[in-house]
Amino acid sequence: GEIDGDPQGFALFFHNFSPFEGRPGVYLEDLFVRPAARGSGLGKALLAHLAKLAVERDCARLEWSVLDWNAPSIGFYQSLGARLMDEWTGMRVDGHALTALAKDSGQKDDDAIDNHMGYSADAGRTAGGANRADRRPN
Repeated sequence: GEIDGDPQGFALFFHNFSPFEGRPGVYLEDLFVRPAARGSGLGKALLAHLAKLAVERDCARLEWSVLDWNAPSIGFYQSLGARLMDEWTGMRVDGHALTALAKDSGQKDDDAIDNHMGYSADAGRTAGGANRADRRPN
């Protein structure tokens, strides 16, 4: 977002999908407005633009995360009609735990998952091994 032609902020987002709603959604990964531009209405304009995109694309919702200690942002978001989702707890696997979990996966596990999802164990194989993107449902 710009003010007087000068970049002052951005909204980084992507589409997700809600199996509960059976429709896509928009997830706001990051909203940033330079400190000097805060209070100018730019943050609200960026969020309003994302809301417009979500409505135009028939999305069920626009959602994002905010740090629980960031009271000014929480208050700002609530003033726009956003609600806290206290019933959800964020989860993350990173660093050593991510590496360790990845090591627990092997070809046998991949084939079991593919079979469960209805993919043929030999469909889409290449010289380099499994290629799920090319697999066809049974």
